[in-house]
Amino acid sequence: DTTGMVSLINASSGCSGSTRSCAKLKFAAQYMVTNLNVSSGRKNIGNFYNLNSSQQTYLGLGSPAQLSAIFTKTEGKLPDNGTTPTRTQFLVMQSMFDSINNISF
Repeated sequence: DTTGMVSLINASSGCSGSTRSCAKLKFAAQYMVTNLNVSSGRKNIGNFYNLNSSQQTYLGLGSPAQLSAIFTKTEGKLPDNGTTPTRTQFLVMQSMFDSINNISF
């Protein structure tokens, strides 16, 4: 719901990213916003985005990568899918989605 989304954004804005739990919040907020951007038509999952070397290595993708593939690989890295991303790995994904959210296409 909207209240939960606002709470997530506020919680992620209020922490520094120096702990794993804060890095996870920062990732979750950016990931949620990307999903909302796709749902609203602001982003197209067929678009391609450049990834830096850390993002490419962690997700196992080349660059540029299609947003649909980025979503699929990200989902495979989440705790519900048997992995436990580190603080650094959450920040790698967070910065990728932050960049995607701030590009105009």
